[in-house]
Amino acid sequence: MSTAAPPDSPTLSHSDPLADLATAISERTATIAVVGLGYVGLPLALAVAQAGFDVIGIDAVPDKVAALRAGRSYISDLSDADLAPLSTGRFTTDPAAAGDADVVIIAVPTPLRDGAPDLSLVEQAGATIGRVLRRGALVILESTTYPGTTDELLVPLLERGGLRAARDFAVAFSPERVDPGSRHTLRATPKVVGGLTPSCTGLAAAFYATVVDEVVTTRGPREAEMAK
Repeated sequence: MSTAAPPDSPTLSHSDPLADLATAISERTATIAVVGLGYVGLPLALAVAQAGFDVIGIDAVPDKVAALRAGRSYISDLSDADLAPLSTGRFTTDPAAAGDADVVIIAVPTPLRDGAPDLSLVEQAGATIGRVLRRGALVILESTTYPGTTDELLVPLLERGGLRAARDFAVAFSPERVDPGSRHTLRATPKVVGGLTPSCTGLAAAFYATVVDEVVTTRGPREAEMAK
């Protein structure tokens, strides 16, 4: 692992479809979609909004979406007042809204089933995002899982729409590090990031550097998955 601070933006050629995304992240003009607005996704969406990005929040539970549209929190660590930065956010139960985003973060639950993470919600999210994903986007998986999930499960789902990972869009894994009820804030918690390629890692690291104080990069998604 490397603990060196990520650059302001990864080195990409002007012909690279991901070059514009690096600029949009640096200038805070990228739109960020968070899929799954539970105890992991909602604080992350809030941090993204506080960093100056436009936010799209997506959750399958209508009551959560209705609460956020009304400015009401359903997480004990966040008060209604804490959610003020999300007042301009867009909240929906339609996962296809991820197609309007430049960065898509998957933070859906993966409850244990027979001793292993149930990845059915990750599969559903990946399949839908793959149909609507825009060229030059970045997809990050945060859901707790086992090594190999990102490249063996998620990438093929995302490529079903015809785009190719690491060529047309970037992919990375970053394990969620939220501890409900803890005094440790999201910004103060180091973020582990591993991308499909070095440029994918660079983009993901540049994004997370806008919301946390320290980003730790790994050689790839599998190492980041093992870090959990």
